[in-house]
Amino acid sequence: MRYTKFYSTIALMLMCAVTFSQTAADFSALDKYLQKLDDGDQIKGSVVVSSGGKAIYEWQSGSAWYNQGEERKTDSNTPLAIGSTTKMMTSVMVLQMAEEGLLSLDQSLEGFYPNMPGAEKIQISDLLGHTSGLANFTAEQEFLHWMHRGKDRDEMLEWFAGFDLVFEPGSEVAYSNTNYVLLGYILEDVTGKSFGKLLNERISGPLGLENTFFTRDEVPGHLQSTSFIRTNWDWVPMVPEMDLNNAHAAGGVLSTGSDLNVFISALFNGQLISEKSLQSMIDTREGFGYGLLETPFYHHLGFGHYGSLDEYYIFVAHYPEAGIEIAVLCNGLDEDFSRVLKNVLSNVLEKDPKTEPLVSISIDEDELSLFTGSYYNLESGMELNITVEGGHLKISGPDDKSIYPVPVHDFLFEDQSLDTTRFSFLFDGRGSVESLLIKNSSDIILLNRNEVPGS
Repeated sequence: MRYTKFYSTIALMLMCAVTFSQTAADFSALDKYLQKLDDGDQIKGSVVVSSGGKAIYEWQSGSAWYNQGEERKTDSNTPLAIGSTTKMMTSVMVLQMAEEGLLSLDQSLEGFYPNMPGAEKIQISDLLGHTSGLANFTAEQEFLHWMHRGKDRDEMLEWFAGFDLVFEPGSEVAYSNTNYVLLGYILEDVTGKSFGKLLNERISGPLGLENTFFTRDEVPGHLQSTSFIRTNWDWVPMVPEMDLNNAHAAGGVLSTGSDLNVFISALFNGQLISEKSLQSMIDTREGFGYGLLETPFYHHLGFGHYGSLDEYYIFVAHYPEAGIEIAVLCNGLDEDFSRVLKNVLSNVLEKDPKTEPLVSISIDEDELSLFTGSYYNLESGMELNITVEGGHLKISGPDDKSIYPVPVHDFLFEDQSLDTTRFSFLFDGRGSVESLLIKNSSDIILLNRNEVPGS
């Protein structure tokens, strides 16, 4: 949930042309790659490859939970927070209820929440396909101040009602977690049941997903997990973590790689919704369908979703041509997730897989200029000035000391001179840079942007 442009950037990066398909039985290259990460103490989590929902390769490593010397290792039954991957399940339940006549995709939001901006123009289908124009609540600075504390439903709705529309409903596509929280509330209103109960009745129960839960409140004590941050000395638990009740139907589910692969296989095999409803999920607009994203890897087209929440990084997708499902769940990562994912997909889908080390990318000076400006954080008083010098991004502080971070993606830069620091530029709904997220092993800070340097 954290980076709204993260998903489409990975997809675009991976679109090239190469050869097809490793034999299904040979996962030695994948095993070797993951073991190398594990030996370097760079990863915690699991990777599961399935065919028809049945696992044909499983790998787990690292800690699922740690507290004052007590540690529990990750195993195949460890549910991790899956973030925005939850949206696939939410979409399925909306489409199920549409098939049952309990709601209609062309119903307006006004019939449920008339106080929402543009409610009379926004249809349920707009919420499903991210065409509502509703602002993304997780991109709001206020969210960082209370994300670890629970807000009840009325508080969330009141907050959403104060947003301005980012664009006219139906005219554009912009990823927004607000859409799916509202869909979850609508499901509860229509049925009179909690989202967690609906998930159990409509998905987890019928498919036998024994380790899929809604929010941490439902997870048994012996299966509780946390995410971890790598410091200069060791891994430490991410404390506090986001309250998943806030994420609700946009990102409040915990699951395992095996359960996720069973779910997405069942989705594509007609066990959950009709063929017509499935087609609405995969008919994408700018890469977004109803709760599904295109997940292309070279000439292999897959459908699934990404998730990013606290220090959890999630990917699950179905590749119809190969007949496989791939789930990658990390609850601790001292490596770039998109690079890990690219290497996993390469080792699963390609005949001659190649593992790629960290490499920088080239960004034109005109494109770099999009990031320039003055960035500030009112609480800490931190202010940074970003300019372009000699074809490189230059980040300067008030003491005139400067660094030149290396671009590793279109909007992600790294400085590895001391403690690796990542600079992620965050965008508003219209594609303009609005803030800068800085993260290293010990700190995370968000700075707002003034468009004119020094203003």
